[in-house]
Amino acid sequence: MRCRFALVVLMPVFFCGRAWSQVVVDFPAGEQSLVVREALGVESLARGGRSLIVTDPVEAAMVRGDWAAPVEGAVVTAADGRLSTWQRLAADGDGVFSGRLAAGYLHVVVRSEAERIVMLHARGHRHVFVHGERRGGDVYDLGITALPILLHAGDNEFLFRGGRGRMRIELREPKSALFWLEQDVTKPDVVGAGEYLLSMPMVNASTDVLLGVSGGSGDESLVSGLGGVPPLGVRKLPVRFVMNALPDAAEQHVSFEARAGDRLARSGLSLALRGAGDRHSKTFISEIDGSVQYYAVTPASGGQEPEALILTLHGASVEARNQAAAYAPKDWADIVAPTNRRPFGFDWEDWGRIDAMEVLERASGHTRPERTYLTGHSMGGHGTWQVGAQLPHRFAAIAPSAGWRDFWSYGGAGQFDGDDAAGAVLNAANNPSRTLLLEENYKHHGVYVLHGDADDNVPVSQARFMRERLGGFHANFAYYERAGAGHWWGNECVDWPPLMDFLSRQAIDLNPMRDALVTMNPAINGRARLFTIHRQGRAMLPTRVELGRRVADNALEATTENVLALRVEFAALDGMDFGKPIAVTLDGQVLEVAWSPRAQNDLPHFERGTLDEPWRLVRAFDPFRKGAHRAGPFKHAFGNRMVFVYATDGTAEENAWALAKARYDAEVWQYRANGAVDVVPDAAFDPEDPAHKDRNVIVYGCADSHLHWDALLGAAPIRVERGIVRVGGESVEGSDLSVHFLYPRPGSESALVGVVAGTGGVGRRLADEPRYFISGVGYPDWLVCSPVVLEEGLSGVRGAGYFGTDWSIDPTQSAMRR
Repeated sequence: MRCRFALVVLMPVFFCGRAWSQVVVDFPAGEQSLVVREALGVESLARGGRSLIVTDPVEAAMVRGDWAAPVEGAVVTAADGRLSTWQRLAADGDGVFSGRLAAGYLHVVVRSEAERIVMLHARGHRHVFVHGERRGGDVYDLGITALPILLHAGDNEFLFRGGRGRMRIELREPKSALFWLEQDVTKPDVVGAGEYLLSMPMVNASTDVLLGVSGGSGDESLVSGLGGVPPLGVRKLPVRFVMNALPDAAEQHVSFEARAGDRLARSGLSLALRGAGDRHSKTFISEIDGSVQYYAVTPASGGQEPEALILTLHGASVEARNQAAAYAPKDWADIVAPTNRRPFGFDWEDWGRIDAMEVLERASGHTRPERTYLTGHSMGGHGTWQVGAQLPHRFAAIAPSAGWRDFWSYGGAGQFDGDDAAGAVLNAANNPSRTLLLEENYKHHGVYVLHGDADDNVPVSQARFMRERLGGFHANFAYYERAGAGHWWGNECVDWPPLMDFLSRQAIDLNPMRDALVTMNPAINGRARLFTIHRQGRAMLPTRVELGRRVADNALEATTENVLALRVEFAALDGMDFGKPIAVTLDGQVLEVAWSPRAQNDLPHFERGTLDEPWRLVRAFDPFRKGAHRAGPFKHAFGNRMVFVYATDGTAEENAWALAKARYDAEVWQYRANGAVDVVPDAAFDPEDPAHKDRNVIVYGCADSHLHWDALLGAAPIRVERGIVRVGGESVEGSDLSVHFLYPRPGSESALVGVVAGTGGVGRRLADEPRYFISGVGYPDWLVCSPVVLEEGLSGVRGAGYFGTDWSIDPTQSAMRR
């Protein structure tokens, strides 16, 4: 391959009689590669961090349409008066830009002799604007992002948003119009004959919409899904294959192909062969998005199936297979390491937590449920605190090592003015991440806290704080502080013998006399051992049940807080006399319940319309109301094998934005979640297709541009049109409004519809940056913003709130800025 380094042209621009310059690099036809070695850079003036609201003057200019290509010496001014100047920056010998400018923005113009499609191989950036269109990045500098880009004949503007202060930019010629990108592969180890799954990125280096990509070879078959690969897009495609006779070798090669029309792409890779007792990786199809994920296993020693399972959560940048390898085999437990969807992933919150639970379901088939344990290190220690608090009924004991409790105590997170009605709504959206709001759930299991007192990454004060909290109410916890130990002090800081001994001695009481649970959202978890919280009164606020049973009296007594619907798990009430009615006292109200163990699927349900109404006994909950099966907030729309459906029935500008935004969200999802999403035009999507009726749908576009708005959202209390958004009985006018909300999908008892829209060009650009894919960034059910949010912050939120239990606008849980 011929590789061309950047030929830098200083392009003069005259301003106020003085010649300034831009950086322009030439990428001649016939050259295979271009490494950018000089650019203009500016320090970031953004503020907000891990928050729904981030102020940024450069982003504000892009959104408002005020952006002008920078020249050396130009000044950027933040709303609070802070200044930053565009300066020339040179890369090092490896083509890497570094320092404060590389953590801000880098700007370069690439000149091409003709229109052509090239591959952008950049790393270290959050995202990049190409001709003003946002494309995905590689903020963690992993080297796994390569995107097809259309260069126009002439000058092409690239504006990179930096990340951690290192960035490399390279353009390459694509291999062909359709090809496998042989990097970022998710693959299993082969343990015996059988069916296996892997996934590899497929590149559509064309402007064509590729639907129904199909292929395979012999025993290998491609699982393509609905959408194929979007124009100028990349999608990780699953491949299913069967291994029959296995060679006497360490590896086995697998070949496969994909076809789209007359285009053919072939690839292959080698898979490691492992014995049944060896550490190995397994793959599976995730119900979040239909993608291939993996987890790693250190099997129990001795060749027998153990009774116990230890779920171990890795730290930031750590692969699950390396996490599992840090443990010596135990004779009493399998050790299972999920991925968090990526080495950085979601801090074991949001989809990282769901990934851990998907893995637990798959790995625990032969183990006893009362002997399941949770541990993790660093970010995984935080995940242990978080997952253990969110899902306490799943674990007999938890053991965080070098863990931090929440984002507010470690690194910072969004906190808004609670006296502002919109600020109170946004604060509530973050409540599931506030671990201490759930700390009473730790009573359900033993806790072992491990930390080094010389930890310079996660301060030992994190462990000491939790020791003091647990000491106030917990009867079964142990604490060990390793003198002189730092953040990582070898495998013992996860595979610590006293910690393992503590876990082995714990077991869940599957038949407790008393049970209790606090949750911030039953759609995250409402399940305890003796009951399930199905619906809460006020969204995202503490919701509690304490239930006890008096076997001698054949009675149950429960107190509730913020609960509207509750199911008692009568089948778990061993010792009760179901031959006669059971007296159930809910908040002082007595209801007589007759139930037979023969009616396993006909459990009594308790419900009330408001928190002030009496309880009543019902046979089932209304599936079309909010509940544990389907609720907000907005981020929950991204699950249930969601499909991204972009508008094609608007203006050329509206349609181009909808495609670009859906593709960008898919790129971000692939990077952060190792995900794969069907991205399809509305004209190719049938909302009535029974094969996809229970999938979540993300609508990109408004009522004036999207063909299926009325079919999917006709009954929704929010409607987005050109120049106006209608929220219940109120209207907010302007072409500069971004709108995000979710709503139940008609005809389905489980699926949701998410909406990403704008009322005009400015509003659409404001909706571009998907902060909903960042852990610790909470979104309400619905949100309307103006560009003021990028300059002044909270005052730019025009409306936000949570729907009522019937999915109508609830003014008591909403805020409108008039």
